[in-house]
Amino acid sequence: MRAFIAACSFALIVFTGPAHADPKPDGFYVKSADIDLVALLPPAPVAGSPTDKADIAAVQAYEKARTPETSERAKADNEMTVFRLAGVVLGADFTPEKLPVTTAFFARVKLDSGQPTEAAKAYYNRPRPSVAEPSIQPLLPLPKNAAYPSGHTTWSRLNAIVLAGMVPEKRVEIFARADEYADDRIVAGVHYPTDIAAGKVAGSLIAQKELENPDFHKDFEAAKAELRSVLKLNATQ
Repeated sequence: MRAFIAACSFALIVFTGPAHADPKPDGFYVKSADIDLVALLPPAPVAGSPTDKADIAAVQAYEKARTPETSERAKADNEMTVFRLAGVVLGADFTPEKLPVTTAFFARVKLDSGQPTEAAKAYYNRPRPSVAEPSIQPLLPLPKNAAYPSGHTTWSRLNAIVLAGMVPEKRVEIFARADEYADDRIVAGVHYPTDIAAGKVAGSLIAQKELENPDFHKDFEAAKAELRSVLKLNATQ
Protein backbone atom coordinates (compact mmCIF):
# COMPACT_ATOMS: atom_id res chain seq x y z
CA MET A 1 0.00 0.00 0.00
CA ARG A 2 2.78 2.46 0.91
CA ALA A 3 4.59 1.77 -2.35
CA PHE A 4 1.36 2.29 -4.27
CA ILE A 5 0.63 5.61 -2.58
CA ALA A 6 4.18 6.84 -3.10
CA ALA A 7 4.09 5.94 -6.79
CA CYS A 8 0.68 7.52 -7.17
CA SER A 9 1.76 10.73 -5.45
CA PHE A 10 4.83 10.99 -7.68
CA ALA A 11 2.82 10.51 -10.84
CA LEU A 12 0.29 13.14 -9.87
CA ILE A 13 2.82 15.95 -9.90
CA VAL A 14 3.71 15.24 -13.54
CA PHE A 15 0.99 16.94 -15.57
CA THR A 16 1.33 15.09 -18.85
CA GLY A 17 -1.03 14.87 -21.80
CA PRO A 18 -4.57 13.60 -21.23
CA ALA A 19 -5.61 10.00 -21.66
CA HIS A 20 -8.69 9.13 -23.71
CA ALA A 21 -11.80 10.24 -21.82
CA ASP A 22 -14.96 12.19 -22.52
CA PRO A 23 -15.10 15.72 -21.05
CA LYS A 24 -17.78 16.22 -18.40
CA PRO A 25 -20.29 18.83 -19.67
CA ASP A 26 -21.99 19.18 -16.27
CA GLY A 27 -19.22 20.97 -14.37
CA PHE A 28 -17.43 17.88 -13.08
CA TYR A 29 -14.07 16.58 -14.21
CA VAL A 30 -14.60 13.49 -12.00
CA LYS A 31 -17.86 12.07 -10.63
CA SER A 32 -18.60 9.33 -8.14
CA ALA A 33 -19.20 6.87 -10.98
CA ASP A 34 -15.63 7.47 -12.17
CA ILE A 35 -13.93 6.41 -8.94
CA ASP A 36 -14.95 4.02 -6.17
CA LEU A 37 -13.23 5.14 -2.98
CA VAL A 38 -14.83 2.31 -1.01
CA ALA A 39 -12.91 -0.15 -3.18
CA LEU A 40 -9.68 1.84 -3.13
CA LEU A 41 -9.37 3.05 0.47
CA PRO A 42 -8.60 0.93 3.54
CA PRO A 43 -11.78 0.16 5.51
CA ALA A 44 -12.70 2.59 8.28
CA PRO A 45 -11.67 1.41 11.75
CA VAL A 46 -14.29 -0.70 13.49
CA ALA A 47 -15.85 0.92 16.56
CA GLY A 48 -14.11 -0.28 19.70
CA SER A 49 -11.13 -1.74 17.83
CA PRO A 50 -7.56 -0.90 18.92
CA THR A 51 -7.21 1.48 15.96
CA ASP A 52 -10.46 3.22 16.83
CA LYS A 53 -9.42 3.57 20.48
CA ALA A 54 -6.05 4.98 19.41
CA ASP A 55 -7.86 7.45 17.16
CA ILE A 56 -10.03 8.67 20.04
CA ALA A 57 -6.99 9.01 22.29
CA ALA A 58 -5.24 11.04 19.59
CA VAL A 59 -8.19 13.43 19.25
CA GLN A 60 -8.22 13.88 23.03
CA ALA A 61 -4.48 14.64 22.98
CA TYR A 62 -5.00 17.25 20.26
CA GLU A 63 -7.80 18.76 22.31
CA LYS A 64 -5.55 19.09 25.36
CA ALA A 65 -2.79 20.66 23.26
CA ARG A 66 -5.02 23.39 21.77
CA THR A 67 -3.85 26.98 22.10
CA PRO A 68 -5.83 30.12 21.28
CA GLU A 69 -3.81 30.42 18.06
CA THR A 70 -4.32 26.84 16.87
CA SER A 71 -7.98 26.92 17.86
CA GLU A 72 -8.65 30.06 15.83
CA ARG A 73 -6.76 28.67 12.84
CA ALA A 74 -8.70 25.40 13.02
CA LYS A 75 -11.99 27.27 13.05
CA ALA A 76 -10.91 29.49 10.14
CA ASP A 77 -9.75 26.43 8.21
CA ASN A 78 -13.30 25.15 8.09
CA GLU A 79 -13.57 27.42 5.02
CA MET A 80 -13.08 25.39 1.84
CA THR A 81 -11.60 27.84 -0.65
CA VAL A 82 -8.25 27.59 -2.37
CA PHE A 83 -7.57 31.16 -1.23
CA ARG A 84 -7.97 30.22 2.43
CA LEU A 85 -5.86 27.13 1.84
CA ALA A 86 -2.94 28.71 -0.01
CA GLY A 87 -3.15 32.45 0.53
CA VAL A 88 -0.56 32.30 3.29
CA VAL A 89 1.83 30.64 0.81
CA LEU A 90 1.15 32.58 -2.39
CA GLY A 91 0.72 36.06 -0.95
CA ALA A 92 -1.49 39.11 -1.22
CA ASP A 93 -2.10 38.86 -4.98
CA PHE A 94 -3.65 35.40 -4.63
CA THR A 95 -7.28 36.58 -4.47
CA PRO A 96 -10.48 35.72 -6.38
CA GLU A 97 -10.78 39.33 -7.52
CA LYS A 98 -7.43 39.17 -9.32
CA LEU A 99 -7.82 35.58 -10.52
CA PRO A 100 -11.26 34.98 -12.08
CA VAL A 101 -10.13 32.13 -14.35
CA THR A 102 -8.29 30.42 -11.49
CA THR A 103 -11.31 30.88 -9.22
CA ALA A 104 -13.67 29.23 -11.72
CA PHE A 105 -11.24 26.38 -12.31
CA PHE A 106 -10.82 25.54 -8.63
CA ALA A 107 -14.60 25.71 -8.17
CA ARG A 108 -14.83 22.80 -10.63
CA VAL A 109 -11.98 20.98 -8.88
CA LYS A 110 -13.91 21.33 -5.62
CA LEU A 111 -16.93 19.60 -7.17
CA ASP A 112 -14.75 16.60 -8.00
CA SER A 113 -13.85 15.88 -4.39
CA GLY A 114 -17.44 15.99 -3.15
CA GLN A 115 -19.38 13.11 -4.70
CA PRO A 116 -16.77 10.31 -4.35
CA THR A 117 -16.02 11.31 -0.75
CA GLU A 118 -19.68 11.50 0.24
CA ALA A 119 -20.28 8.04 -1.22
CA ALA A 120 -17.49 6.60 0.95
CA LYS A 121 -18.74 8.48 4.02
CA ALA A 122 -22.23 7.08 3.54
CA TYR A 123 -20.89 3.55 3.14
CA TYR A 124 -18.74 3.54 6.28
CA ASN A 125 -20.98 5.84 8.33
CA ARG A 126 -18.28 6.36 10.94
CA PRO A 127 -19.47 8.56 13.83
CA ARG A 128 -17.67 11.82 14.51
CA PRO A 129 -15.27 11.85 17.50
CA SER A 130 -17.63 13.72 19.82
CA VAL A 131 -20.39 11.21 19.05
CA ALA A 132 -18.14 8.24 19.78
CA GLU A 133 -16.67 9.93 22.86
CA PRO A 134 -18.97 12.63 24.30
CA SER A 135 -16.20 14.15 26.44
CA ILE A 136 -14.62 15.54 23.27
CA GLN A 137 -15.64 19.16 22.70
CA PRO A 138 -15.43 20.15 19.01
CA LEU A 139 -14.62 23.72 18.03
CA LEU A 140 -17.08 23.64 15.13
CA PRO A 141 -20.74 22.72 14.69
CA LEU A 142 -20.92 18.97 14.21
CA PRO A 143 -21.12 18.13 10.48
CA LYS A 144 -24.18 16.10 9.55
CA ASN A 145 -22.28 13.61 7.41
CA ALA A 146 -19.99 10.82 8.60
CA ALA A 147 -16.30 11.08 9.43
CA TYR A 148 -14.43 8.67 7.13
CA PRO A 149 -12.73 9.79 4.94
CA SER A 150 -12.23 13.47 5.73
CA GLY A 151 -13.80 15.59 3.01
CA HIS A 152 -11.76 18.67 3.90
CA THR A 153 -8.57 16.61 3.69
CA THR A 154 -9.57 15.03 0.39
CA TRP A 155 -10.24 18.48 -1.00
CA SER A 156 -7.06 20.06 0.40
CA ARG A 157 -4.80 17.28 -0.89
CA LEU A 158 -6.45 17.47 -4.32
CA ASN A 159 -6.01 21.25 -4.37
CA ALA A 160 -2.40 20.97 -3.21
CA ILE A 161 -1.55 18.55 -6.03
CA VAL A 162 -3.17 20.76 -8.66
CA LEU A 163 -1.78 24.02 -7.28
CA ALA A 164 1.73 22.58 -6.94
CA GLY A 165 1.53 21.68 -10.62
CA MET A 166 0.92 25.35 -11.38
CA VAL A 167 3.49 26.79 -8.98
CA PRO A 168 6.18 24.11 -8.53
CA GLU A 169 8.48 26.70 -6.94
CA LYS A 170 6.18 26.60 -3.91
CA ARG A 171 5.46 22.87 -3.94
CA VAL A 172 6.98 22.14 -0.52
CA GLU A 173 5.16 25.06 1.12
CA ILE A 174 1.85 24.21 -0.56
CA PHE A 175 1.90 20.62 0.65
CA ALA A 176 3.00 21.67 4.14
CA ARG A 177 0.08 24.07 4.34
CA ALA A 178 -2.34 21.43 3.05
CA ASP A 179 -1.10 19.06 5.76
CA GLU A 180 -1.62 21.77 8.38
CA TYR A 181 -5.12 22.43 7.04
CA ALA A 182 -5.94 18.72 7.23
CA ASP A 183 -4.46 18.40 10.72
CA ASP A 184 -6.70 21.24 11.85
CA ARG A 185 -9.68 18.93 11.43
CA ILE A 186 -8.29 16.90 14.34
CA VAL A 187 -7.53 20.08 16.28
CA ALA A 188 -11.16 21.08 15.77
CA GLY A 189 -12.31 17.73 17.15
CA VAL A 190 -14.34 16.74 14.09
CA HIS A 191 -12.03 14.06 12.64
CA TYR A 192 -9.72 11.23 13.65
CA PRO A 193 -6.16 10.73 12.33
CA THR A 194 -7.26 7.79 10.18
CA ASP A 195 -9.90 10.01 8.52
CA ILE A 196 -7.10 12.40 7.59
CA ALA A 197 -4.84 9.66 6.24
CA ALA A 198 -7.67 8.28 4.09
CA GLY A 199 -8.53 11.77 2.84
CA LYS A 200 -4.97 12.30 1.61
CA VAL A 201 -5.11 9.08 -0.38
CA ALA A 202 -8.58 9.95 -1.70
CA GLY A 203 -7.44 13.39 -2.86
CA SER A 204 -4.48 11.83 -4.67
CA LEU A 205 -6.70 9.27 -6.40
CA ILE A 206 -9.18 11.92 -7.53
CA ALA A 207 -6.35 14.03 -8.92
CA GLN A 208 -5.16 11.01 -10.90
CA LYS A 209 -8.64 10.67 -12.42
CA GLU A 210 -8.70 14.37 -13.31
CA LEU A 211 -5.55 13.84 -15.35
CA GLU A 212 -7.52 11.51 -17.61
CA ASN A 213 -9.89 14.31 -18.64
CA PRO A 214 -8.86 16.54 -21.59
CA ASP A 215 -11.17 19.29 -20.33
CA PHE A 216 -9.20 19.37 -17.09
CA HIS A 217 -5.90 19.86 -18.92
CA LYS A 218 -7.28 22.73 -20.99
CA ASP A 219 -8.70 24.53 -17.97
CA PHE A 220 -5.61 23.78 -15.89
CA GLU A 221 -3.33 25.45 -18.45
CA ALA A 222 -5.56 28.53 -18.66
CA ALA A 223 -5.67 28.93 -14.88
CA LYS A 224 -1.95 28.28 -14.58
CA ALA A 225 -1.15 31.00 -17.13
CA GLU A 226 -3.34 33.52 -15.30
CA LEU A 227 -1.98 32.60 -11.88
CA ARG A 228 1.67 32.77 -12.88
CA SER A 229 1.09 36.11 -14.62
CA VAL A 230 -0.62 37.66 -11.58
CA LEU A 231 2.05 36.30 -9.23
CA LYS A 232 4.75 37.57 -11.63
CA LEU A 233 6.35 34.17 -12.01
CA ASN A 234 8.31 32.87 -14.99
CA ALA A 235 5.84 31.57 -17.56
CA THR A 236 8.08 28.68 -18.65
CA GLN A 237 7.71 26.54 -15.50
